[in-house]
Amino acid sequence: NIKDLIMGCTLHDIGKIGVPDSVLNKPNRLNEAEYEKMISHTELGLRIIEGIDLFKPAIPYINCHHERFDGKGYPKRLKGEKIPIQGRLLAVVDTFDAILSNRPYRAGASLKHAISEIAANQGTQFDPKMVEALFDVIKLGKIDIDALYHYQQEIPGISELNPTEKERA
Repeated sequence: NIKDLIMGCTLHDIGKIGVPDSVLNKPNRLNEAEYEKMISHTELGLRIIEGIDLFKPAIPYINCHHERFDGKGYPKRLKGEKIPIQGRLLAVVDTFDAILSNRPYRAGASLKHAISEIAANQGTQFDPKMVEALFDVIKLGKIDIDALYHYQQEIPGISELNPTEKERA
């Protein structure tokens, strides 16, 4: 349901309110202790919303958006379709948004770069079905990239949205 999707996408990083700004905005690689603080945001998020019935639909988004399709994610190292669909969906779109968005420590990348990164991690980090769904939405013009990211870029052609295995290598 679209209301649950909106809620989950809105609340998925709520646990970051418990992560120090020095970690969230660090311009270079996190050390081990900082990384542990950062990845704790999923569990912190669950603690924040637990017991609030209204927010229960957000749980799989909060808890699973850093799981990886290959099982190397966190917090539970779920693999493939054992990851709730909400987590598999949000993993792709959250990464897409992160690549395109300006951050305190770097400028947002191009749409072509974002598509290339997502495609390169299809089947490892991301569920291939979710990647294809994102690419389909882009191809159909259902996302106004210019309005969301405030820049003008040409939408790549079909071949760039569906790179061959050779192009991904």
